Amino acid sequence: MSCCWRAGRAGAQTDHSAVLFDVDPVTGEVRGGASNARWYMLGPLGAVGSLRQGEGEDWHSIARHPDTNTAITGARIPDFATIRDMVSEAHGKMAAGVPLIGWDVGLTTGGTLLLEANLSCNFFRASYDRERYHALLDEHFLALSKRLNEGAG
Repeated sequence: MSCCWRAGRAGAQTDHSAVLFDVDPVTGEVRGGASNARWYMLGPLGAVGSLRQGEGEDWHSIARHPDTNTAITGARIPDFATIRDMVSEAHGKMAAGVPLIGWDVGLTTGGTLLLEANLSCNFFRASYDRERYHALLDEHFLALSKRLNEGAG
């Protein structure tokens, strides 16, 4: 499991300028953050074309919210075990055969909400167990290859 908390920005209409804070998937402790604004840039100075590193793009260097200067790193997401259980249950019930889904969860004053499932997702600057992830990919690609070969015969 991998977890990231997106801290929205003042005046932003989307989360494209959010700061993405890595979250410990066991404890819910918020680690350092990074910007992902370059992912959404177009043209020759966009995500691939620019050679300059932008502010906050080095791995997990942001510790405070850029608009409020509030310390974020070291905080804990409240009731994190319940959130983790909710996402795991939703995955098992709604998409048990899908190997990887990015689940968006909203923490509101009215409670925790499951917002959406992203079937085309990446880790958005969150840390993850690379060996476990690669083993998961190997397992699913081997199963897919086997099914394709069985269908060809």
